[in-house]
Amino acid sequence: MNEHKTILEDFYWVTYCTENYEHLLNNLLQSIDKFSNRKVIVFTINYNFDHTKNTSYNNNQYEFIRYDIEEGNKDIRGRDFNVISSKPKICSKVIEIYPNQKFIYIDTDIHFTTTTDDLAIFLSDIEKYPKFNSHIHDVIYVSNIIQSEMWSDTVGLIMRELEINEPRIFPRRKTNIIFFDRESNWFFIEQMNIFHSLREKNKLNLLSIYDEDSANVVLTKYNLNHILPILDIEEEYDLNMDKFKNYSYSMTPISESVKLPSNLNEIYCFHGFKKDEDYQNISSIYGNSVLSMKDITIRYENNTLLFDRNVDMMGKQITNEVSFIITNVNNQEIFRLTNQNLFNYVLFYISDLILNRGIYNLKIVEQINQRIIYNNFFEVK
Repeated sequence: MNEHKTILEDFYWVTYCTENYEHLLNNLLQSIDKFSNRKVIVFTINYNFDHTKNTSYNNNQYEFIRYDIEEGNKDIRGRDFNVISSKPKICSKVIEIYPNQKFIYIDTDIHFTTTTDDLAIFLSDIEKYPKFNSHIHDVIYVSNIIQSEMWSDTVGLIMRELEINEPRIFPRRKTNIIFFDRESNWFFIEQMNIFHSLREKNKLNLLSIYDEDSANVVLTKYNLNHILPILDIEEEYDLNMDKFKNYSYSMTPISESVKLPSNLNEIYCFHGFKKDEDYQNISSIYGNSVLSMKDITIRYENNTLLFDRNVDMMGKQITNEVSFIITNVNNQEIFRLTNQNLFNYVLFYISDLILNRGIYNLKIVEQINQRIIYNNFFEVK
């Protein structure tokens, strides 16, 4: 499907954007090109993606679908309420197009890491409703929503409008990463019904700050309390475990219910950056500590697995000694090549290795801290 990588079909990425935010989409797609072996479905809202300006995505890893949404009222920032609340519509639409597929929805302000594709391990958690990335807090308060209140809990306000009196589900969930399949469609319909109810009540301002509020209301209404861990990191250009103790945007403490990452490999992506310079900072700072899929060429010839390093290692913030770990698609380890100095050699190989036809995974791991710096699938034909 793509000349330098093998594409797996166990799930599809899904995202959407308007023309005004296509620069964010391009940043996301560049990181997918560097770090992902899965297909991405992109819904372009009320416009056509121009492939003549973006020829890098003229292959089968990327599918662009125009999706027209009726224009609605705009807020003071010029955002269309019908568009900013359309995430459930997008998820429902992709289910209609690919009813037998599993999906992971991602926001366009996400940047992939070497382990983002490993989110596939959470696909088995999908039951009868979508699973969401957890927030680090239970409640997020926002200002200027209710005139008489300095700070308001918008999820609580929506529940009051809809007369939902169930105990709140903690921690709060984000909707920047959503795991779902066709069994989840009822949930997205519920979210759309909340949008229509608030529009009829002239209360759409309650959804103006966080599009995740309607998902948290539905979770509470039906007591859907399955918890995924925190999957992303914000406000950082590199992976940093200490950041989870100190995010700047909340007055509330860390949730007692949240599951934090246990190591750097469990931080699956960056999230929340809206400027091109932020993307460039991630690419240069985090990018200098890992290898993209294009940096290693994998070949299997005469029972020998060869790894050609295609990148200059000068300036890379990578420890010298690494391990090459080969697994099958079920993550069962087949071979491990240890104590390799990544800086000293361009070609590495494993001889007398008999691989049957099929798809395999190569991970390169720093031995000193077990950090995954390269992660790619390859096919033996």
